Amino acid sequence: MAPGNWALAPDTWSRPWYGLPVGVILPPCRRRFVEDAGWRTMPPRLELPREVAVFRGPGWRIDGLTGLAVSPRSLLRRRPAARPRLELLEPWEQEVDEQTARAHTRTGIRGFPYRPRRAEDVPGGAFDALRQTVGARDFRDVFVVPAHTRPGRLGGSRLHLLTPAGVLGFGPGGVALWVGAPAEPGVRVALRPEQVAAIQTAHVLLYARLTILATDARLNIHYNAVAEHELHPLVLSLRRRVAPAGLDLPDAPVPDAGLPYKWRRLLTEHTARLNDGERAAAVAGPLPVPLRSEPAYAAVVLTPRELVVLADPVHADRSGGLHGLDTHCIPRTRIEQVRMEGPLLRVRVCGADLQLPLGERLSARAVHAFAGHLPVGS
Repeated sequence: MAPGNWALAPDTWSRPWYGLPVGVILPPCRRRFVEDAGWRTMPPRLELPREVAVFRGPGWRIDGLTGLAVSPRSLLRRRPAARPRLELLEPWEQEVDEQTARAHTRTGIRGFPYRPRRAEDVPGGAFDALRQTVGARDFRDVFVVPAHTRPGRLGGSRLHLLTPAGVLGFGPGGVALWVGAPAEPGVRVALRPEQVAAIQTAHVLLYARLTILATDARLNIHYNAVAEHELHPLVLSLRRRVAPAGLDLPDAPVPDAGLPYKWRRLLTEHTARLNDGERAAAVAGPLPVPLRSEPAYAAVVLTPRELVVLADPVHADRSGGLHGLDTHCIPRTRIEQVRMEGPLLRVRVCGADLQLPLGERLSARAVHAFAGHLPVGS
């Protein structure tokens, strides 16, 4: 028999084909059956029985799903359910269709964020505006995020959230965000070092977000995490300007035993410390996670200048903690109160509360360990 052909006897031809494996695809072939006169070629079209159409064997229970699976209307043709409108996180972001999104974004590595090396690498007018606003000295003091899009929250939406090109500028005057086309070009947010209350970052796989919180403003930017090594030195310089003064530390050595390698490494890097060899006190431990989720951890680190909270992003998905990190860097001189409230560690800074879901156990340990060196509330 030729390759790809199946020989079937007459009695086999008439039976329901329960023996097919799940997901099998029938090859294009000539089908034959046995007659007294010998082999005769069958027509190429073959009507499969209903049992084969759902790819189930006789041992599978498909009650309730059978009508849906063998319905003449394909599931791929069904229209999606009604969706809520996408939330515009910033005033300069807008909803666009796919064609408009492609017209304003770049593909491949050209769409990755970067620190420019030449004047031509910075969108026109951005560097001059940032130099006047925050005192950016050269092109290495800016971070360029090309225009990019994000899909809808529930997936499958035909609308995209378009974020125009943005340029972050860092300098002695603080940090500022310049927004370009397709929005009206110009500096939209500028924060002086004395205004900054906390610096928050969020990473899940290749998704990253930087949020700088102030008493009356917020600077928020999304970017591809492949450029994290480019942005990190600039954020570190801002953290040093925001928290210039050093204070005393408690006797709480950085824990090492019982933590995964990821966390032992994080507690010794610039993620938690402003300088190499800087003294620090810390408490660390597991986070409460949903049932059947991967273990997640968090750490509360106190340095002479900052309170740094690191946590696995258990809110992302069941395995997000293995491939992400959330951080909150808070200047110690801005902290007004630290207290535990149920599973939350609440940090009041510049008149507002940061709510950090660390769980009751870790929150209580942090409050107890740093009670003599932070304004702790009951």
